[in-house]
Amino acid sequence: MSKGIARGHSPNDKRDIAVIGCGGRGAGDLSAVAETVLLGLVALRAGRKIEWDGEKMHVKNYPQADQFLRRHYRKGWEVSVATYPRRLGGDG
Repeated sequence: MSKGIARGHSPNDKRDIAVIGCGGRGAGDLSAVAETVLLGLVALRAGRKIEWDGEKMHVKNYPQADQFLRRHYRKGWEVSVATYPRRLGGDG
């Protein structure tokens, strides 16, 4: 028996309890957490506090920080929108 899992319970029970603890949201809603963490990294690289416009997908108060949001690929190495979603957790 795994440490921390009570007898008669499956590992999925721990996951289900964690989902209940998140207000019933599943792991799919963790994209907002990932987006927040990544924007924190953008702010660190920019060296200042940033204001994020989620609708337009850009930094409102420091446009120079937008350079940290996307990669610029060399010709022939571009990634299409179909394989690289515009928004974290998006459908493409």
